[in-house]
Amino acid sequence: MFGKFLFYSIELCLVFLILTYFSIRIWLIARFDDVVKDRPYTEFVQAINSTPPLPQQLFDAYARVYNFDERKTTNFFLVEIPWRSLSFRYQNTMCPCTRVNYPLVQNPWDRLTIGLALDRDVGSIKCMEYHLNTFDFLHSQIGVRNASSFYFGKELEDLSETEFLTLCIIMKNPSSYDPFRHPDNVRRELLKILHNSQ
Repeated sequence: MFGKFLFYSIELCLVFLILTYFSIRIWLIARFDDVVKDRPYTEFVQAINSTPPLPQQLFDAYARVYNFDERKTTNFFLVEIPWRSLSFRYQNTMCPCTRVNYPLVQNPWDRLTIGLALDRDVGSIKCMEYHLNTFDFLHSQIGVRNASSFYFGKELEDLSETEFLTLCIIMKNPSSYDPFRHPDNVRRELLKILHNSQ
């Protein structure tokens, strides 16, 4: 008797989670035109597509610091929303296509709406390249190429593994992880990442 009740309860929960996912996805897609109505979405897509490519070592370092996975699109994040409601643990798995659209929108639901469209129109790798090429590293350094020259006096392609990791650590919080002002914070975070990846 209890086994049957448990089985139906689990089945009901799964149906609820699936319906929640599809409801949120359909709602986000349906509101796309309203969200981008007065915003330059087409120009934003062109800017992302024209972003210069970056070395693979930078993506590898970013993956180590942020658990970045190019397969984790905005849709992947939406799939996790119902499961997160059952979990007390939260991990930041936001897709780059959801992160990069700050110039267009601030509201998190609007960002998810545009993130779904960017997943389709440009993909997570191009969004990540745009994010890395337009990130403000402070000291008037915009983008990883400028930050590479500023912090290490090298071209981006010439950086070592540790230097790539350092750039990614700075992106966590440019003021707290500024290598000039807070080298101990950077060193501590770097050691933690190197230790965790052994």
